[in-house]
This record gives sequence, structure tokens and C-alpha cells, in this order.
Amino acid sequence: MLNNPIQMKEKVMIIKNKLLIAASVAAVAVSMPAWAETSANVNAEVKGDAPSLSQDAKREWENVKEGAAEAADKTSKAVENAYEDIKATVIGEEETSTASTVTIDSRATASGMIGQPVLDTNGKKIASVQDIIIDADGNAKMVVLADGGFMGIGTKLAAFDYDLVSQRQKDGDVIMPITQDTLNKVAPFSYEAKDAEKDAKVRVIPANGISVARLLEGQVLNQKKENVAEIDNISFSNGEASQIIIGFDKTLGLGGEKAAMSFEGSRIVREDNNNLDVQLTASQTANFENFKKTATN
Repeated sequence: MLNNPIQMKEKVMIIKNKLLIAASVAAVAVSMPAWAETSANVNAEVKGDAPSLSQDAKREWENVKEGAAEAADKTSKAVENAYEDIKATVIGEEETSTASTVTIDSRATASGMIGQPVLDTNGKKIASVQDIIIDADGNAKMVVLADGGFMGIGTKLAAFDYDLVSQRQKDGDVIMPITQDTLNKVAPFSYEAKDAEKDAKVRVIPANGISVARLLEGQVLNQKKENVAEIDNISFSNGEASQIIIGFDKTLGLGGEKAAMSFEGSRIVREDNNNLDVQLTASQTANFENFKKTATN
């Protein structure tokens, strides 16, 4: 016997729920014949020359699949194109030089390598490219890797001979024949020569070494040392810096025109604030100014 009011209330609610469920089941059972008859009528109406509902559904599904495949193909091509052609007009050394257009695979450039993942020969990511160190003649001497750390804190820098860059993937990844264990054990790298005095194991940038990452932050100067453009990129060929890609007439750092000049013979200028710039010769400056007039007209 339920003397507790709460227990009596719960019992009543259970009985009500059972009655509602029974009524719902009965309603569904009654409506089934009517639904079956309506469905049969619909199917009968679409027979004949008109396509069936199932055919419409199949056709729509095929359209969806075709649309998805096309979107995936466009995405794949967009990823590939991100590492493809850079078109620039060559600025010659001589005043009589004629302008010509070059096409450069961006994967063979500093911007296409710096920041990219470094994989071991098993395809496992072990670091990322931090910098490329070249000498005054443009020969790539070192590739600086960044390993570990959290949001740049505690990151270890290590330098390896550039010749160890054995392969570039289609997506831009760099493959090197080193392991995570090698990276952990190798001596740290520093841009400060004085750090080698404190620790003989530290590998430092050579005296004539040029940081490409810093060079990309520099400006292009005319023979009067006036800023005329930005250093947009550096292209590499067979382990050497082959061309400096110049950017100008940009809007908020975007768009604009590109020109290219041979790295060989270029003058890298170290400013008082230790910034790196490229200074054009008088003939290069004249050719560049003529190209700017042509490009902007």
C-alpha cells in the first residue's frame, strides 16, 4: 500500500505514460494501411514515361559526387599551384640588356623552403626549416633547423650542411637523412659568434655567412642607397642562390610586380643596424627604372 504522497504521484505518472504509449502505437497501426495506399498511389502515378523517384535520387547523388570530386580536384590543384610558378622579368646588368620573363618554381626559393616541415627518410616530421646560410658568392652552406619548443619558447636551433637536403616533396616538405636522435644530440646553432667562446660545442654562423631569412627582410637600394623596392625572394639552383626576386608597387604588402636579377655580382650591404640590403649598380638601377615605367603603364 502506498501511503507516501510522492510514491502515489509517481505511480499515477507511470500509469499515464503507459496509456499514452499504448494510444500512440494504436494510432500508428491504424494509419499504416492509409499510408501504404497513398504510397502505392504515388508510385503508380510516376510509372510510365516519367522517371521514378529512385532514379531522381540516384541522379542527384551522382551530381553530388561529381561536385565533390570536382571540388577535391580544385583543392588539390590549388595546393600544387601554391608551390609553382613565380613569373618575373629579368633585370640585366648592362644598360643594353633586353628584358625577358623567367618562370621560377617557388619550391626552389627561400620563401618556399623556410618554415617548411623537415621529414626523415621514413616520412616523419622531425623539425622545420628556420634559415639558410649562404656565403658572399651565394653558395648555400647550411640549413638551420628548429626543433621542439612551445610557441617558439625553448626551441633548439641546429645547423646541418646544406648538401644533406636530399629531396623536396610536391607539397614543399624537405627530406633529410637525419633522425630525431641525431637532432637531439647535435650541437646547438647560434647567430652570435661570441657564443662559441662560451661553449666550444656551439656551431655559429661563419664570418662571411649571410642569413637568407634576414636578407628577405631587406630592401633593394639604387646606387645612391635609396630604397626602390623590396627583396621578395631568393631562388636557388644546384645549391646556389641564382636570382634575387624583387617586389614593388605592392598594396598593403600584397600584389605588385616582380623582377629578377642575377645574384652573381650583386652587392649585399650590411647596414649600421646590421640589416642586410641589396644595392643595384648604376646600370641595374637604370634598367629597373625603365622596367617600372613599362610595368606601370
